[in-house]
Amino acid sequence: MYHEEKPHLLKLPAEGFRYFTEGKRTVDDAGLVQVNGSYYPALPAKLYSIVKVRIYETEIVILDVDGLVLRRHERAKFKVDNKIKPEDRIFNPSRETTRLIERIEKIGPKSAELARGLFTGLGRAGHGAIYGLSNLTRDYRREDIEAACERVVSGGFASYKAVKRILERGPKKGEIKKTELKQTGSEIRPINDYQTFWEMNSQTNKEEEKDGDVYH
Repeated sequence: MYHEEKPHLLKLPAEGFRYFTEGKRTVDDAGLVQVNGSYYPALPAKLYSIVKVRIYETEIVILDVDGLVLRRHERAKFKVDNKIKPEDRIFNPSRETTRLIERIEKIGPKSAELARGLFTGLGRAGHGAIYGLSNLTRDYRREDIEAACERVVSGGFASYKAVKRILERGPKKGEIKKTELKQTGSEIRPINDYQTFWEMNSQTNKEEEKDGDVYH
C-alpha cells in the first residue's frame, strides 16, 4: 500500500499550522485598515469596502470577502509603528481632507499651513494627525496653537507631535496663573500709617464741606 501511495505523497510543510484570529474591517478613506491601533494598506481593495483580516503572531493578512489574499504585512510590534510606503498613500484630497482643513483655518493661517503640509507629506494617511491638530482647541487657546504652529512651520517641517510638545510646556485653556498677594515688603507701609492717613483725610473733607469749597 505504501509503495502505491508514495508517488502521491507531498513533503511535510517546513512549519506547523499557524494559529490566527480573523475579523472584518472597513477600508478607510486612506485605503487603510486598523488592527490593534496600527494601520495597514489594503489596496487594491476599494475604499469603504469590507475585508477580512487574519491576525497571526508576526503577520497581518488582508483578504477580500471571497478569501482571496490582497495584502500581507509584517505585524507592527507597537501601536502605529508600521511605515506606509509612498505607493500605498493616496494624495488626492477627499471631502474629509477639505472638512478638516476648513476647521483648522478657523485657528489661524499658520495652523492651516501646517495642516496642508501634513497632507502634502502624508496624503490621506495623515488625516489622523490633521484631526489631532484640529482637536487641540479643546485643551488650548487658539492663539497659543497658532503660535506653536508658526514655530514649527518656521523650522521648515510639518509635525503635529512637535506642536503638541510645545503646547504641553505651557498652560492649558482656563488655567490662570495665580499671583500671590504679599502682606509685607519694603514697598508696603505699616497698616497704622494707612489708617492715620485715612483719618486725617476724612477729617479734612468734613471741614471743607462745611465751608462749601469741595473740589472734585
